Amino acid sequence: ILTAMLYMAISLELLYDLPLWSARDLLLQPLVEPCGTYPCKADHAGSEVIALVVTEFVMMMIKPFLKLGVVYLRHRVKHLLGVKGDFLWPEFQIQDDAVNVVYFSALVWMSLSTVPYMALI
Repeated sequence: ILTAMLYMAISLELLYDLPLWSARDLLLQPLVEPCGTYPCKADHAGSEVIALVVTEFVMMMIKPFLKLGVVYLRHRVKHLLGVKGDFLWPEFQIQDDAVNVVYFSALVWMSLSTVPYMALI
């Protein structure tokens, strides 16, 4: 959650033109004045936040399949080495998934300040 808070702080830094960590430059610079290809800085910050939310959502959906693939690959390697045994399905780790759900909901709540239509999710 700390990562999400830092990402949001950097996006809000861009939004308000107020450097948080240094007296000189912003960490996330607009491409050109006033805000690159975006009509305003709020749109730029909102698009950065949306990109983070979409990335986290996709990774949350892919992670179980990656775990299954790793376990299956490990089983095949053991089978090729001559180790006998049945395929053991990966255990469901409720603590990992609970953290992911809390983290994703925190991202959605933090994105409401720059992207109001995130409330539809």
